[in-house]
Amino acid sequence: MRTFAFGIAGLGMLVGSMIACGGGGDGKGAATTNAGNEVIGGVAASSAALNAIGSLVHKDAQTGTTELLCTATLIAPRIVLTAKHCALDKFAQQDEAGTVTVVESRLIDALQISFAIGPDSRAPVRVVQAESVETCNVANTGYMGLGCDVAIYRLKESIDDVRPLKVAKSSVGEDAIGKRMSAVGYGNQVSIGTVNGTRKAGTLTMRAVRGAPMQVLFPESVEAFLDAMREAEGEAYVDNNGAVLRDYYNLSLLDGYEVYAGAVEGDAQVCHGDSGGPLLAKVDGELVVQGVASGVVSGPRLPCKFGAAYATFGPKAQELIARSLTDPCDGIPAEGRCEGDVATRCTTATEGPRRVTRTDCSLLLQRCIAPAAAPAPGADADAGTPDADATATASDAGAPSVECGD
Repeated sequence: MRTFAFGIAGLGMLVGSMIACGGGGDGKGAATTNAGNEVIGGVAASSAALNAIGSLVHKDAQTGTTELLCTATLIAPRIVLTAKHCALDKFAQQDEAGTVTVVESRLIDALQISFAIGPDSRAPVRVVQAESVETCNVANTGYMGLGCDVAIYRLKESIDDVRPLKVAKSSVGEDAIGKRMSAVGYGNQVSIGTVNGTRKAGTLTMRAVRGAPMQVLFPESVEAFLDAMREAEGEAYVDNNGAVLRDYYNLSLLDGYEVYAGAVEGDAQVCHGDSGGPLLAKVDGELVVQGVASGVVSGPRLPCKFGAAYATFGPKAQELIARSLTDPCDGIPAEGRCEGDVATRCTTATEGPRRVTRTDCSLLLQRCIAPAAAPAPGADADAGTPDADATATASDAGAPSVECGD
């Protein structure tokens, strides 16, 4: 049985489940968790040449504090690529008996998410707020139970001084087995405890692009896998969760959307906070993103082990990425605009896929009213305020927006 327990700052999995690699998680008996913390066993990646790889940070609306959520990659001046679970507020619940049930998830409020540029998420070079998020929609199946674990955040402002990274045009194929690639993230850097927030890089070996990853890592039998879990988590852990672990041994990757890397001598280990971080291959002298960190095997003693699952770019992910790179709202200001009596605006994340809407106010016997312009710097504060009828209503972001009025 696959079980999940996710929080805003990251994902955690219970026994026999996959945990997404977000910035946190309770780790209760987790057998698999999302890759969260910085790369374990890697090296510092502080060069500005890697600044396309940044951190997603979340601002708590109540406390005002900011915390690491995930890792992400700039792939266009206003577009960052990450994991879908880095855009989900919650997609599971646990009852009093401890049973965790997958439920319909909801998107995090994108306006509380920002992309932090620089090697240290706690002291970024610059922070750019997100304005919307869109996720890849594939049935929640596969090794991580997430289907296509890919998401796109659109930023409020363009980042023009950082060179975006390219994204692979297809999923990773069989020819990649055994090849070494680079993992980059801001997640946990220690096997026990939590030390994260700075960018690190490590090398991972591609192990599987289909089938059951644990059968590839432990080809002898399920008993070899259980022995490795005993060594890592103790006899009691395996005794208490043997049936779930046996099922987990047989979990398969979703063809075209998931691969598995790591757990070879010399490889680094991604962990909580690395979620959404890129798996990079060098192609014709350039770094190309092959996938985003999705999940790791976890437990109460060692939160991250045995390599990691990465979400790759199957057909639905390719559609999402292509759509994000061609903005249907290009040229439409965030507050919208009046085209005669037609109120033209772009939809918000809560309204579904990004698109332009045009409302003919004259059909309501009204006219289009544009938001009042902000006062010019140094303007007289006592000069008066616009008439209420000339002021747009608040949008989802709390900012003035175009509207129909008298």
